[in-house]
Amino acid sequence: MKGILSLITLCSLAVFTLIYLSAMIAKKPPALEKAINAIKQNIDMLSVLAVAYGFVALTAMPILMSGLPKNEAALMILPMLANLILIIMALPYMFHKVEPTLEKKLNGAIFNELKGAISGITAKEKIIGIIGGVFAVVMLVVGF
Repeated sequence: MKGILSLITLCSLAVFTLIYLSAMIAKKPPALEKAINAIKQNIDMLSVLAVAYGFVALTAMPILMSGLPKNEAALMILPMLANLILIIMALPYMFHKVEPTLEKKLNGAIFNELKGAISGITAKEKIIGIIGGVFAVVMLVVGF
């Protein structure tokens, strides 16, 4: 089960890393541009699914690793951090979908702070994209 969760996390991280890091490339190759357009057509649903999956996988990882010896249980930190990065990467795309609902239901000050946090993520998209790419490569190399 842990292997399947890690594979889904790796693929999701790769997709969102591609989106974030494509902003750094001035002249994109046609294949990359085609992939980015295909992803962005479905980004609303992908982001909602990625955030939901990230929360589930983040909370399930300690449960799945609970039977391991203590020295191997420390290995759950990498997938948990990768899922946290996935949530952070997907939140700005999901926020635009739920923004009108949240604006009606939340206090104005809380909503403005939430909006500021999301804009902070988008302002640092290159750094977050690099961090997501590093986690994807490390997960691929380590074999999670």
